[in-house]
Amino acid sequence: VPDLLLSDPTRLRQILTNLVGNSIKFTSQGGVRVVARVTKSRGEQSLVIDVSDTGIGMKPEALGRLFNAFMQADTSTTRRFGGTGLGLAISRKFAQAMGGDITVTSEFGYGSTFTVKVPLLPAKSARWIDAQAAGQELQKNRSSRGIDPSQMRLKAARVLVVDDGEPNRELIRLVLRRTGLTVEEAENGEQAIAAVRQAKYDVILMDMQMPVMDGYEAATLLRQMGHSMPIIALTGHAMKGDEEKCRAAGCTGYLTKPVNIDELLQTVAAIVGHDVTRPLPARPTPPLLVAATKKDTNGPVDSVLNAVHAGPRLAPKSLHLEVRPLISTLPMNDVEFREIVVRFVGRLESQIGSMRAALAEKDAQEMAHLAHWLKGAGGTVGFGSLSDLARELETSVKSRDWAALGEKIDELESHSRRILVPELSVV
Repeated sequence: VPDLLLSDPTRLRQILTNLVGNSIKFTSQGGVRVVARVTKSRGEQSLVIDVSDTGIGMKPEALGRLFNAFMQADTSTTRRFGGTGLGLAISRKFAQAMGGDITVTSEFGYGSTFTVKVPLLPAKSARWIDAQAAGQELQKNRSSRGIDPSQMRLKAARVLVVDDGEPNRELIRLVLRRTGLTVEEAENGEQAIAAVRQAKYDVILMDMQMPVMDGYEAATLLRQMGHSMPIIALTGHAMKGDEEKCRAAGCTGYLTKPVNIDELLQTVAAIVGHDVTRPLPARPTPPLLVAATKKDTNGPVDSVLNAVHAGPRLAPKSLHLEVRPLISTLPMNDVEFREIVVRFVGRLESQIGSMRAALAEKDAQEMAHLAHWLKGAGGTVGFGSLSDLARELETSVKSRDWAALGEKIDELESHSRRILVPELSVV
């Protein structure tokens, strides 16, 4: 395959994220394999990516309706695994819009293979590489471009982070300060305008959906005031026209939420520049994870699943639960990342209570605000499944489907009780 190609990176990433996430969801044993290759037909080349799993598989009669919106293989699948079935329908539409398609083969009880096929347009500077070379390139990229802000030193600059979601601000502040930047915060566009009147900023990271004053209005006002600093839009929307809307408001860049730390660091570094001569700011020494004790592994299932409400603890390694614990994908052996997750989990319980109150009052505006918070914050702190649920909540809010909202809030609460935060111990 070519190491570089011309395509729509956002849509291709969304397709693969949906397919891989779907395979993991329905695979309890074995694994998921992703294989890329190039095929030729009638003189035209195509990039073909197979996502194969050893999951539950599907019966032949279920395959025909699989890509229909709001459809899953059968009602028992929905009851057991949840979800709306929108992911596959949207993924296929994306693939078709790119001139390709998604197909599926499956054997009930043995697994499924989803195949993405899109036209291949190699970049002019592309090199054709085999599997071994691809592995070497991947290892090289991991060492040079991986999420490791502790090794990145940027030139002195001041950044304003504007976001109504506290977990988003905390994570961005943490990773940017570790590169040596000065980071200040605002909760809405009105506060951002006030901050810019008081100080000079080199970069503004602006959430576009906020109460009081949103990012579109704030960016427009800043440009009308004569400010020319880069404004990078942060938005949970990734549909056609969203980037153009952000740029029309005065934004110079565009990043989607949940925040991708790699992309965030690369974007900010491209603006302020690297400085290898600067010393890195002091940071706590990351504690090491404590191994599960024998007492933990013999504990009752209920106490394990509800452990987060009694205090964070390590998920027992030898305890096999039918419902798996949820652990953040952030580095939980890093005390500062872990603190962000702990604070998020503490707030999540009260937010679910607020959702139930909004549901009782049929307050669509408040429910939409809470779903928006969860969509950004959940993924940012490493719980992608919570962001997926938040999107489903938003869909139900827009259609005023109050019964579906109640079910989704129940599902969200069930997810929250599966969250486990690993214990830490300084060694």
